[in-house]
Amino acid sequence: MKYHVSIDGRESEVSIEGEGGALRVRLDGREVPVDFRRLGEATVHLLLGGRSFLFTRLQDGEHVLLQGPRGAHAVGVESERDRMARRARPQAAEGGALVVRSVMPGIVTRVAVQPGASVAVGAPLLWVEAMKMENEVRAPRAGVVRQVHVTAGQTVAAGAPLITLEG
Repeated sequence: MKYHVSIDGRESEVSIEGEGGALRVRLDGREVPVDFRRLGEATVHLLLGGRSFLFTRLQDGEHVLLQGPRGAHAVGVESERDRMARRARPQAAEGGALVVRSVMPGIVTRVAVQPGASVAVGAPLLWVEAMKMENEVRAPRAGVVRQVHVTAGQTVAAGAPLITLEG
């Protein structure tokens, strides 16, 4: 699993592989020796690269409190999956238009709308197959389809524009 960690404005990439005592941790591409003990539901003690740290998950779910040799810091933590989903959320474009983006990489299997079509909130726009599952993409708001950026059979990346809706 890959995470993006922000401490005092500096962002690092942390990847964790394995389970239990056989964890492999990479910090910005470098493997770091790690040993950990769970101290409760929200707290973990880590020996990371020979230094001792206490991580406590905060209730917002996006930060942990890091207590280590240099004091305590609130640390932002975002998984790779959460980052892709955040980037894929509909974004307002010029003129009040809304761009609906793909949440994950996949193949467009069906497109249910054409430019000029009026859609209600929650109306199906298209379907994307990812990891052998077909995912329905629905309209996040009512509007008129201004542009369809994809066709059936097309491969899309996470964050790729699918449909543009106007007000």
